[in-house]
Amino acid sequence: MTIYADHPTDPYVEAIELRMARQRLRFCFENDILFRVDDAERVMQAAYDAMTRSGNPLDAPGERLYLLSFEGLQSYVKVGRVEKRIFPERLKEYEHQAELNTVVIFDGWVSKALPSTRLWETRACDALAAVPGVQRTHKEYFSGITFEDALAIVQRERTL
Repeated sequence: MTIYADHPTDPYVEAIELRMARQRLRFCFENDILFRVDDAERVMQAAYDAMTRSGNPLDAPGERLYLLSFEGLQSYVKVGRVEKRIFPERLKEYEHQAELNTVVIFDGWVSKALPSTRLWETRACDALAAVPGVQRTHKEYFSGITFEDALAIVQRERTL
């Protein structure tokens, strides 16, 4: 991220600012106060950047499995797969839903494109639902688990 195209910012400073933005957002959610839009934008941009680095180009053909972390008045993770749709379009839908539900996409991961991710998604969702303390709030939505723990489970359940 750069402030001006000809003035790149220091990655160390960026990491600190991202951590501070996440802390401010969590504080706002915990205390039921309005959060700064620029904090939400910074955190969602970092999640998008992480997804871009985790797999091949987001608009490449093939199926992908993805994991998104939402934090706000409700905090949850979502496991999903994209077939026959371009992932950036789906991500925009989730950003819009997040705004409506007063949550922010805090983190994300997307797999490399594969011929099929259906079995991987099923196994990952079943494994997440089996974790003590995790609540399956809908088919692919889970609360009571951190993004990092959910990602470890999703990656462990990968099928070849």
